[in-house]
Amino acid sequence: MINDLQKITRWESKKYRDWVAKLKCGNCPAEDDTIVAHHLTSILAPHCGGTSLKASDYLIMPLCFECHNKIHTTYDPKILENQVNMIFNTLRLAFNCGIIGEKEIEDGGFWS
Repeated sequence: MINDLQKITRWESKKYRDWVAKLKCGNCPAEDDTIVAHHLTSILAPHCGGTSLKASDYLIMPLCFECHNKIHTTYDPKILENQVNMIFNTLRLAFNCGIIGEKEIEDGGFWS
């Protein structure tokens, strides 16, 4: 069992972040060059990374500038509450498109 005070190792993948940033916004219909890979925030600690730490890269979703700004400045409750659904939708799409697959899981190559 992980001690709550232990630091959780953060998984990073530039390849996955870059792919997520090419998707349409997970919260609104925007499909433009303002999309960023937003990391889970404000809920489900310690999975969010903790104080001043980002969540692991597998806990990201695509958000346009407007929605990303809302979540970080006004803490829009609708977007905050929907983060987990947006992450699951992003992961489901990644598996279905072959971005994440058996080879990456077995070799650890996707996350390296």
